[in-house]
Amino acid sequence: MEQPMQDPQLTAPPGAQGAAQRPARQPFVKPTGLAGVAWRAWLPLVWILPAGLFLVKMFSGSAGWEVMFLLLGAPLWIPACGFLGILPRFILRKRGFAAAPGSVVALMVASGWGLFFGLLAMRASGDSGTDDSPLGLAFPALTPRAEDVLSTMGFLVFIGAFIVALVLASALPQRTGARPHTWLALLALVLVPVVMVGIALVGERIAMHGAPDFSGKQEVDVVSLTADERTAREEQAWDQAQEALVPLRERIAPGGWLVGTGGIVGEQVTGEWTTFTAQASWERYVMEEPGAAAEEARAAARDLGWQPPHSQDRFGQKEDAERVFRNDAGQITNVVYQLEDERGYRLVIAEGRTAGDPAGDSDDEWRPGERRLLSVRIASGDYWVGGELTDWLKKVAQDPDADRSGPGSREFAADEWPELAQIEGTISGPDRR
Repeated sequence: MEQPMQDPQLTAPPGAQGAAQRPARQPFVKPTGLAGVAWRAWLPLVWILPAGLFLVKMFSGSAGWEVMFLLLGAPLWIPACGFLGILPRFILRKRGFAAAPGSVVALMVASGWGLFFGLLAMRASGDSGTDDSPLGLAFPALTPRAEDVLSTMGFLVFIGAFIVALVLASALPQRTGARPHTWLALLALVLVPVVMVGIALVGERIAMHGAPDFSGKQEVDVVSLTADERTAREEQAWDQAQEALVPLRERIAPGGWLVGTGGIVGEQVTGEWTTFTAQASWERYVMEEPGAAAEEARAAARDLGWQPPHSQDRFGQKEDAERVFRNDAGQITNVVYQLEDERGYRLVIAEGRTAGDPAGDSDDEWRPGERRLLSVRIASGDYWVGGELTDWLKKVAQDPDADRSGPGSREFAADEWPELAQIEGTISGPDRR
């Protein structure tokens, strides 16, 4: 007797019905070419890259305190980079991927570039400032500010790109039979460094359009000056500071002025000259009772428009307008007054046995007829350097007409002053006074 045909779905064992209707999940096609290379090279690269970049940083000639800290922390941060770098690949493998999606690979490439710039654009930190990074040594056109931007941006890209890659590795769906888009990784390999360097250079240029200096110029206005033009700019700043002091010198005395220390005083930030001030100091001997000559000079300055300072020093503290030092007998030994004018010049009037240096005065009582020194010192605001400062001490040494007898060697009238290149007391250093 003929048996009736049965529906296979009705006779299928429990659980088999749904399996018969749902096709089996197929992983990515086994990678070949660049996708295969990226998948296989992933494991060693996440270890080699941080260790290799650290060795380059350490032996590049740009090693400071930061290298010591990196070396001490190497047993922690290098394995951390390695294990965390493996994590996206491990997640993909557990989810059945045989190759990483192109977007994940591109993000890991960007993360690698971030670590590259983070470590190799990091400037060497020393006791007196910073020196060029390995990239700064290799590319001298890279400024300290651009190096700082590149290093900071590099670490942000390193962390940010890794986090996004981790999220995508956990969330991206599989596509049956799809091959990884290797062109994304190639694009990241080329574009990421170009974009990062471009952002650093554009940011550097934008920063140069910031606050104007004492002459009203922005940094971008002076960065392209030649050495001769920078020298002329420093000489102009010197002459203008001297001119600003002439009315006060004339009110105090028509002549008998001795040149004190002064000149162009530069400030270094991250190893390069950034700003300079023009400073001039004049001294003359006085016979008055201690403090009298300084008080008269201060009164004359106030009549000329000089006011007690409203500015702050480089530590953020308001400058003292008046300091009076006395010996054990209560007698004045040294007086220091500070004032400023509406243009931004700062003035210091000091009187003592060694004017301007209270710590250098003795506590001996003053005797009538004893000579004391009265000094007036002017300092401009900050000028942008735009390059290297002129080495005025070297310039004086090479000048056959220079006055090499030093400060205090000859007397000037109140409306006279030496040229900047003719006084050996010129200062050119990182310390601001």
